[in-house]
Amino acid sequence: MVPMTSRSRHTLLGVVFAAITLTFVAPSPALAQSARALLKKGNKLFTAGRYGEAFEVFKQGHSKKPSPVFLRSMALCQLKRQKHEEALKLYNEYISRYSTAKDIETIKSTAKRLATIASTKIEIKSTPPGAKVFVDVEARGSLGVTPTTVTVEPGTHTVLLKASSYRLTTRTIDIKAGGKITLDVPLEVGLSLQSDPPGAEVRIDDPKGKPIGKTPLTPDNAGIPPGKHTVFVDSPGFITYKEQVDVPTGKAYAMSRAVLKLGLKITSSPPGALVKVDNKDVGKTPVDVPVSPGSHDVVLELPGITTAKRTVQAAAGQSSVVHEKFKVGLLSMRTGPKGATVKVGPRDLGAAPLSNVFVPIGQHKVEVTHPGRVAFRRELAFDDTHTIDADIKLGRPSWPFWVSAGVAVAGLAVGAIAGAIALKNANEANDYWVGNADGKGQADGRCTSDGGSRTGEFSTMWLKSDADDQGNLKAGVTPQAYNDDPCVGNGLANASTTGFIVGGVAAAFALVYYVFFQRPSVDIERKARLARARALRRRAAALPVKLPEIH
Repeated sequence: MVPMTSRSRHTLLGVVFAAITLTFVAPSPALAQSARALLKKGNKLFTAGRYGEAFEVFKQGHSKKPSPVFLRSMALCQLKRQKHEEALKLYNEYISRYSTAKDIETIKSTAKRLATIASTKIEIKSTPPGAKVFVDVEARGSLGVTPTTVTVEPGTHTVLLKASSYRLTTRTIDIKAGGKITLDVPLEVGLSLQSDPPGAEVRIDDPKGKPIGKTPLTPDNAGIPPGKHTVFVDSPGFITYKEQVDVPTGKAYAMSRAVLKLGLKITSSPPGALVKVDNKDVGKTPVDVPVSPGSHDVVLELPGITTAKRTVQAAAGQSSVVHEKFKVGLLSMRTGPKGATVKVGPRDLGAAPLSNVFVPIGQHKVEVTHPGRVAFRRELAFDDTHTIDADIKLGRPSWPFWVSAGVAVAGLAVGAIAGAIALKNANEANDYWVGNADGKGQADGRCTSDGGSRTGEFSTMWLKSDADDQGNLKAGVTPQAYNDDPCVGNGLANASTTGFIVGGVAAAFALVYYVFFQRPSVDIERKARLARARALRRRAAALPVKLPEIH
């Protein structure tokens, strides 16, 4: 049984006292004899604490002879059973039906307090469901089975869950007026555990969580939910004991004795440093190392960067923790293609991808290479407060760019030269008339669109200065004297067009290849190492509500 808090007890007793003084009054002579008997019977049950039975008797009497006495008594029974919403309905019915009663102000005051309680709720779930729910005192009776919602006074309360094959599981909460809290509680079986040395703290599943108690644990003072769990047993100066358990339902679970070993807890910031204890390799930080009592030499090393040496004393009861904070840079890198070789200064860091690899502080040349790809080289500055996170897509070979660029230049040059010659010949042809052998002019110009000579009926040409306005040859001029063909380089116009097309396509290919294939894609970001921790602290400080304490 868990006692109520003093504040809850005093507030609720005030409500009960105000109502109970109204219940035990002499029944009105107007009541029928049977109603009097029911009232007497209900009062006896109420005095015995059998509130549910008393409520049913008072309800029966009220149905026989409606009376404010029965209505008050029914409301008080529900109040004692912590059924606040039902009690409030009965008090509101009383206020509505008996508005001129002498005690109406007292009833209104009680109803007002109940309205606050009725709006203050705890939603209770359990795993598995079906547990009986009690609040503060088990003797008051169950308020239902999980899942259920109960109403309580504002303040601190203890919720008790009771189910067959499980121990009594409790949770303590603090709730404000009008608030609502949801509890999702795994039911527990008793846990027995002893340790060497005794007095060690025991945690379930979370090595940094709140302890469920200190050894020796017994089923009366400790519990554990059925199922698979990891149990951590910790004592100063010793290595944390860890055991995987599979807890069955139906009976208390007894663990084997936890024998703790004296040891050193060795950590570093950043983690991953090589550790030697008394000149023996023991792994990378963080690491727990079993040792004998006394003095021990500890060496933490970041290969090729720095080394730290410590001498520590190991003894039971005192915390033997070695923590070294290294001032080094960190590099994380992903490359396209995967497997590119990464070097920082003279150090070969291996093949990408890399995650939080140690790098000396300072300005260093970073080189990323891969067979058949254009290498990436850049100077980067490393410090002990940021991690450099890089995504690098290496460029492809440059020869396709230069070949296509050369073809583009050659094509454009051919197009320009051929076009110039064709244009020159066309301009020269404009100085001639062409016609028949009899000197009659027929057409202006003698070159076709592709730079070739016209054929067919035209057989002779003469200068325009030797022709009249109609293009006919003037008298005294011999047309055969101008029968030379000024249209030379047949097909130069087509050659010019082809040259420009080939050059344009080659230039476009060279540009696309350079932008999307040859040129490396680089995305480098400097991330603050403590940014996440600071963000979590800011979020915790901004929480407006105090979280309930869980025991």
